[in-house]
Amino acid sequence: MVRELFTNNIFLIYSRLIRGHSCLKTTISFVVSKEMRNFANKTISITRMNTNSGKSKTPWGLIAGIGCGAVAFVTVIIVVVVCGYWGLRLSSPDKENTEPESEWKELVWNGKDVTYSGPMDSEGRPHGKGKMRIPNTSGTDLYDGPFDHGVMEGKNAIYYSVKEAYNFEGEMRNNEFYKGKWIEKGNETFFFKGTFRDMLPYNGTWYYQGKKRGACVNGNNSPDDLFM
Repeated sequence: MVRELFTNNIFLIYSRLIRGHSCLKTTISFVVSKEMRNFANKTISITRMNTNSGKSKTPWGLIAGIGCGAVAFVTVIIVVVVCGYWGLRLSSPDKENTEPESEWKELVWNGKDVTYSGPMDSEGRPHGKGKMRIPNTSGTDLYDGPFDHGVMEGKNAIYYSVKEAYNFEGEMRNNEFYKGKWIEKGNETFFFKGTFRDMLPYNGTWYYQGKKRGACVNGNNSPDDLFM
């Protein structure tokens, strides 16, 4: 009887979980279920009958019944919590890794028609960490990083360029590259690290396969055969 009761209630819990009920509602439904109350009442009645008939002066049956009931109850609660947790994990989409097309908004940014996904300020300007698709004559660039009231501003920004042969990772200031890495597409071992001006390397060092290859001073590369 105990095994049948346990199996039936676990099936009830599982079926309600997969239908979208919360773990708390499922737990309450189990605890107050008719089967659970009947089982408890019957166990207590049998124990009282045995005690009153003189079969046992010490209420060992009552003690054993309470102990078994407590163990069973704790076990069921653990199963409910674990099933509820994993049920919610499996049924909830990963918002950080999914970006439905409906979340992209069309807006005008710096005179360009762009699409944007992310938070905005009260005036409808990108504000906070977001993503922006920026069309140009060569295709569409993608910016993934912080905005400050409509301005690309802050650290940990990434700019994927279609027109240029490099992508940028680093800090943005006033919609331009300020400091970070300019990485060659298809060859991440060749990159520039330093400061920028007019979206181009200005002062810093070029690296190739982990070794310094040359310097860039005020926009001039040294040695001259850096790209040869």
